[in-house]
Amino acid sequence: MLISIFLQTLALACLSLAMDKHYNAVVHGALATKRKVVLRILGWVSLLISFGLLIAQQPLLAIAVVDWLAWLSCNILLVALLLCWKSVKR
Repeated sequence: MLISIFLQTLALACLSLAMDKHYNAVVHGALATKRKVVLRILGWVSLLISFGLLIAQQPLLAIAVVDWLAWLSCNILLVALLLCWKSVKR
């Protein structure tokens, strides 16, 4: 379960850094098209893998989906706070 949560956090960070605005705020540079595509692919693949890992660990599908969505919402908040903190800390 811990690996699934970490993969969710990684995926959300990659998906948010694939946006020009967030990438510029964190890295202070322009986002290349190739890097944007790589970040998006890595983000979506990590989300799918984290979902698969959680489903494999939980015998009941409904509980696994609720668990995954609960952790997803927590990780969205975490990544949003980290991006805000990083962009202010220039």
